Amino acid sequence: MWVRRSAFLHWLLAAYLWLITWITLSNRNRQSDENLLPALLEGKGIHLDDILLLTFVTAPAAQFWVAYKRRNFWFGAAAVIVDLAWLGMQIQSWRLPYIFGTH
Repeated sequence: MWVRRSAFLHWLLAAYLWLITWITLSNRNRQSDENLLPALLEGKGIHLDDILLLTFVTAPAAQFWVAYKRRNFWFGAAAVIVDLAWLGMQIQSWRLPYIFGTH
């Protein structure tokens, strides 16, 4: 049951991340880079780093889905490792500078 719930939450997170990557949501995702939809409408195209980002945020959802369907613990464990690596990157790049400031 926990794998099914985790798979659902991973797909929900992946959908949210795809949404904020494609569409501007005011202050929720205001960044220096353009979102993908306005960039495409202006004819700028999608870059390789955008495709890699979307692949990276979708991979844990796909892994948990496979873990749920096959009832395979190791696919779920691999997805947790990817999640922990992503959490570490978020803490290092966003939270620590937010708390302690930047140089």
